[in-house]
Amino acid sequence: MCSCLRRVFRLVLILCLVIVKEGCGSNDNYRLMKDLFRSYTSDVRPVREKTTVTTVTLRFFVSKILIMDEKQQTLKVNSWLTLEWIDEYMQWNETDYGDVEYIKIPSERLWMPDIVLYDNANDRYEDYMKGQICVVYSNGYVNWAAPVIFNSYCKIDVRRFPFDKQHCPFKFGPWQHDGTEVAVHGIGNNSVFRSDGQWDVTEVQVENNIEFYPDAPGIPYTDTTFIIHLNRRPFFYVFNLVMPCVLISLFTMISFFLPADSGEKVSFGITVLLSLTVFLLLVAESMPPTSDVPVIGQYTAATMIMVSFSVTMAILTLHVHHQGPHLRPIPNWIRRYILGYLARCLFLCRDRNVYKRNLRGSATNGYRLKRLNNTDTCNSLLSSQDTEDNGIVIQMNGPSTRMKTSNSCSMVHSSMMSVSSVTSVKQGYQSGRDTLKILNQILQHIKKLTERLEDREKRHQWQNDWKEVAEVIDRLFLIMYILGTAATMFIVATQVSF
Repeated sequence: MCSCLRRVFRLVLILCLVIVKEGCGSNDNYRLMKDLFRSYTSDVRPVREKTTVTTVTLRFFVSKILIMDEKQQTLKVNSWLTLEWIDEYMQWNETDYGDVEYIKIPSERLWMPDIVLYDNANDRYEDYMKGQICVVYSNGYVNWAAPVIFNSYCKIDVRRFPFDKQHCPFKFGPWQHDGTEVAVHGIGNNSVFRSDGQWDVTEVQVENNIEFYPDAPGIPYTDTTFIIHLNRRPFFYVFNLVMPCVLISLFTMISFFLPADSGEKVSFGITVLLSLTVFLLLVAESMPPTSDVPVIGQYTAATMIMVSFSVTMAILTLHVHHQGPHLRPIPNWIRRYILGYLARCLFLCRDRNVYKRNLRGSATNGYRLKRLNNTDTCNSLLSSQDTEDNGIVIQMNGPSTRMKTSNSCSMVHSSMMSVSSVTSVKQGYQSGRDTLKILNQILQHIKKLTERLEDREKRHQWQNDWKEVAEVIDRLFLIMYILGTAATMFIVATQVSF
C-alpha cells in the first residue's frame, strides 16, 4: 500500500515539474520578444555601423511550370523562395532566456529587404514578403521562406519549335537599397521540380551582377538573375502537327500516279494544299508574332510550295496530254530527247512493236490512198469523150494522149456495132456513161472515207505521242518533287537539335 502511494506521489511530482518547465519556457519567449522589440523598428536597416553592407542570400527553387505562353512570351512558375540575412538587432544570449535558440516572428514586424522581380509580367507588383513567418536565430540570422508564384517575361526562341530549348531569366534585386547597403547573392536549384508533361527543367543557372542604371547614375545596384533552362517535350506536337504534315507531303506523290484522263489530279493537289494551310494556321496561332519562323512552320510552308509546284506541274501535264483542236505532230527534238533519251533515263521504255505497227499501218494506209489516187483516171472518162468509127477514144486531163479500149471494149464495140440501128448504139453508150458516173461517185465517197479514216488515225497517233510525252514529263516532275521533299526534310532536320 505504501509502495503504491509512493509511485503516485512521484508521478504527480514529475508532472508538476514538466508543467513548471513549460511555463518558464513560454515566459522566456515572452520576455525575449519584449526585450527584442523594446527599441526595434522595422523602418531602418538593422546594422549598427552605417558602412556595414547587409548581404541577402536568395535561394530560388523551381517547383513547377504553370504556364508557358509563347504568344505573350511569358513564363509563370511556382517556386520556393528563401531569403537569408543578418539582423544585428535580433541577437540574444540563449542562457538568459532559458536556452531559446530561435523564435518565429511575423514578417511585418521585421525589417525586410525590398527584393522585387524586375521583369514582372503581372498587372501590378505585389509585396509577396508580407504576411509570412520569419525564423530568427540567436545570432541574428533571419530566414524568410515561402512558396511564391512568379510571372516573368521570357523571350521565346521559336525557331526550333517544337524541338526548342528555352532560357528564361528571373531577375531579382533591391529597388531602393543600392550596392553600398544591400548586396544580393543567389543560389538556384531544381531538385524539387515536378514536370507538367510538356517542359523539363534541366538547370537553374545563377548570375550575380552589379549594374548601373540611368535613373541613378554612378550608384551600383546588385541583382541576381536565375536563368531557367527548359526543354520542351516534342512528342505531342510530333503526333499532332509534324506527322500529319509529313504524311500529307508523302501522300501528294500519289497524285503523280493518277492518270491524266481521271480529271482528279488538280483537285487532289488543291485539297492537299488546303489541308496544309489549316496546319499552318494552327502553328501560327500558338506562335508569337515575330520575324522568327519555327521549324515546323518552315517545313509546312516548304511543303505548301512543293504541293503548289505539283499542282502547276499537273496542269502542265494535262495541257500536254490534252492538245484539243490544236493537235499537231510532236517535233523531232521532242521525239528524240524526251521520248528517246529522257524516257530511257526515267525507265519509261516505249513499246517498239506497237510503235512499228503504227508506222506500218500508216504506210499501208498511205499506199491504199495512193492506189485510190490512181483511179482518178476514171474522172477523165466523163470530161472529154470522142467517138470514132473504129472505137472509143478517151482523152486524159494530163498530156494529150489517146488510148484505145482493150479487147473487152472491142468485144463490146463489136457487139454494139452488130446492132444495125444507130439509135441502139447511142442508147448503149448512154447506159455505159451512166454506169461510169455511178462508179465515179462511189469512188469519190470511198476516197473521202479513206482520207477521213487516215486523218483520224494520224490524229490518234499524234494524241498517243503527246500522251507519252505527258507521261515522261509527269515522271520527271515526280522525281523533282521527291528530291525537293527530301531536301526540305534534310534542311529542317539539320536545324533541329535533339
